[in-house]
Amino acid sequence: MTAHSIMIAEPDLIVAKSMERWLRNRGQSVTAIATTGNAILKEAEENRPDLALVNMNLKDGMSGIDVARTLIDCLDVPTVIIAAFADDILDGGYPDGDMYGYLIKPFSEKNLHLAIGMAMARHRKEHEIRRACECLKAVIATIDDAVIVTDTGNRITLMNHEAERLTGYEAGEVLKAEISSVFRPIKVAAGNSLSAASVGIVQGTNASGCRETECLESKSGERHTISHSVSPVRNSAHREIGFLHMFRDISPVLDAEKKYLKEQQLASLGVLAGGLAHDLNNILTNLVGYLSLSRMSVTAEPGIAYLDELEKNLFRIKDVAHQLLTFSPGGIPIRRVVQVQSVISRAVNAALMPLKIHVCLNLPDDLWPVEIDETQVVLSIRNLIQNASEAMHGDGQIQITGSNRAIWEGGKHDKSPRRFVKISVSDHGVGIGKEQLEKIFDPYVTTKAGSSGIGLTVVHSVIERHGGQVLVESDPGMGSTFHLLLPAAQHQDLC
Repeated sequence: MTAHSIMIAEPDLIVAKSMERWLRNRGQSVTAIATTGNAILKEAEENRPDLALVNMNLKDGMSGIDVARTLIDCLDVPTVIIAAFADDILDGGYPDGDMYGYLIKPFSEKNLHLAIGMAMARHRKEHEIRRACECLKAVIATIDDAVIVTDTGNRITLMNHEAERLTGYEAGEVLKAEISSVFRPIKVAAGNSLSAASVGIVQGTNASGCRETECLESKSGERHTISHSVSPVRNSAHREIGFLHMFRDISPVLDAEKKYLKEQQLASLGVLAGGLAHDLNNILTNLVGYLSLSRMSVTAEPGIAYLDELEKNLFRIKDVAHQLLTFSPGGIPIRRVVQVQSVISRAVNAALMPLKIHVCLNLPDDLWPVEIDETQVVLSIRNLIQNASEAMHGDGQIQITGSNRAIWEGGKHDKSPRRFVKISVSDHGVGIGKEQLEKIFDPYVTTKAGSSGIGLTVVHSVIERHGGQVLVESDPGMGSTFHLLLPAAQHQDLC
């Protein structure tokens, strides 16, 4: 038998000495003999024995059960209880799952060593399990995927940091809770129906292990698109002891795919638009020439009115051709440093608006200069103004404001933030629905009859080519606000 350091708490010194002799005969070390609970606890705290033998009734009136609990819970010392009668064990509230064994007087040397051996074996096994659990927790904590482990009753037993982030719950507040109260992913393609994996969670059926794309709503109401799989956890005997849920937030991947597809769309559009715009311009040049000749020969109404209307439509076609050129490979911005106020004034003057539309400007004098292709940015702001006018059905006020913004893109630990000028165009029109907001910058997407569907695509393309951003806020029935973030010029010298 392996040698251990053992403490004895026994009020009967004759019994204590007998146990000491038996233990030493087997090579064990008895480090202390005490008759009171306080004395054995003090000795244990100072010397940390491998095991303690504790009588149910000690001289200072302390319960042996209470002493054993302190030794096990606070000092991690396995403890064997000694009692005069079996009824003492039952009446004393002996907790079967907590203690490491018991001896009923009188007991033999063989029974003593057997109880000690079983207690030490259990203690070693518990330490092995504890180390394995700590190792498992450490591994799970470092996994990029979110992980939730449950028992066979679908109660949460383990949860890593990524799972906390995606669900919005801290592990401490949901341990032992039903997983369905924390994690209820909805199958993306099936509206509000639970996914197959989630049905398995609720019904307690076996997990499939296959991955499904689902929508997960967090505690705060934030939604994530996730890839989720459920696998059974089995012990060494291949018995099912729980379930392992692994899921990851694939929203950034889907966003990147959308962005890539949009860029491919715009690239294809650019090749087509470049050639089409040049052909249109050549045809328009001829048409404008013929229009001028027609004016020389037409001197009476209604012919003059028809020619005026024709001229307006030719300029509209020219405007569309100019917008198409912004998508072409040759549409790279030709930049110069300008004041934002003059750019916005040009855009307002260029916008075609009914008389009942009023534009209110709030542009501070200290706005930073920007280095931009003035023609392209004027076109973009003009498109926003015209959209705002159409959203209010030609009657209302458009608010245009400007402000300076310093943005720490990598957090406030950045030594130098990026400087932007923010231009906001607001209306009080019909607004834009949530579903439409996701697609408003896509080519040929429009909610207006007779519209080309490329106005906002032009805005987005132009601002991104300048290294800026376009942000949208909209409330259906209340109006919309488009924010343009244009990088401020590094050099303030105006052209």
